[in-house]
Amino acid sequence: MRRIMIGAAVLALAGAARGEFFKIQGAVDFGGIGGNGGPLLGDFADPTDPLNPVVPPEFGPTANGQAVSVANTPVATPTSYSVIFFVAGGVNSITDPAGFDGVEIFRGGFGADYALASEARVLIRDNGADKNVRFTGIGTPGEVVGGGTLSQTYRLMQYDGAFRSLWVEAIPAPGAAAVLMMGGMVAARRRR
Repeated sequence: MRRIMIGAAVLALAGAARGEFFKIQGAVDFGGIGGNGGPLLGDFADPTDPLNPVVPPEFGPTANGQAVSVANTPVATPTSYSVIFFVAGGVNSITDPAGFDGVEIFRGGFGADYALASEARVLIRDNGADKNVRFTGIGTPGEVVGGGTLSQTYRLMQYDGAFRSLWVEAIPAPGAAAVLMMGGMVAARRRR
């Protein structure tokens, strides 16, 4: 019984170390007509090149691989991509390539790393409340537009696999990993 309780505690702590599930509830804004965000920068030089396409449905704006609805016509240049898009009903987070909770928002081919011209805005359902979150760089924590707090930290991250993808991911609190490690050490010590 004691082992079951320790195992359950370690699993609960492991979930806390990943960050909480969240949902992209509304628009993802990379600028364009009527947008507040700025373009996504990268290598979009030749959409017909099979090694570097930005052609839906496999490439371009996505929501964990699902088709999205665009609010304005995408504008692509060799080095930037502007669009506002959303998924009706939102999309729940899944485990991203790094093991965090995340939502994939863009897929492209390989070339220059992604960057933001100024900012990107994403409507996130954070702990039951919709928050308009501004990101000013890849890997930089987001902040609520107009002030306010988030229940956890979010950031944009690029991952390379079969294609280059951009994710919004939840970052666990720094203490969560330490608590998980302590739980593992206690469980190991009990076995001795």
